[in-house]
Amino acid sequence: MLMSKTASQGILNALCGKGTGTAAFGKADNCWLGLSTVLPTTNPAAFAEPSAGMNYARVEIHSLMNTTYQSVSQGDQSAVDHDRRIGNAADINFNAAIVPSDPTAATGADWGAIAAFGLFQSATGGTPYAWGALTDGNGDPTTVTVSTKNTLHFLKGRFEIYLDDAGSVSANANA
Repeated sequence: MLMSKTASQGILNALCGKGTGTAAFGKADNCWLGLSTVLPTTNPAAFAEPSAGMNYARVEIHSLMNTTYQSVSQGDQSAVDHDRRIGNAADINFNAAIVPSDPTAATGADWGAIAAFGLFQSATGGTPYAWGALTDGNGDPTTVTVSTKNTLHFLKGRFEIYLDDAGSVSANANA
């Protein structure tokens, strides 16, 4: 499917809660990034977030996403049109995995092997409206194990949402 630069950017802005929205694209009021130990295929209800009892919380990313649509070359993704991607303009940092009642505990707060990310309209509850696999530097799916006292973060430019040549929304999430 072919689409204009305006349409592409409108869709990306709407997904990330950026811009003012339009009649055609609207926009989310906020955009929250969540993590999952399961990569859902077609059912977003399969998204399995770590427990809040392990200091896990979604991160609000609306203010962290850029609107300059810069291209970031990654593996075979480098040919994707730079007008059809949006990325994080600052680091995205999740809380450290700790036991809130005993932050000095050496064990007990593992989040497990994180396999996917999801975009949500709120800080808690609901199912993701978009999701994808965490990827390595070559764009291949990977997992990241978050154990007690560790954290997960995406450095500036390492979390991108883009429209591929088929018009589908995809993402690179390199933790």
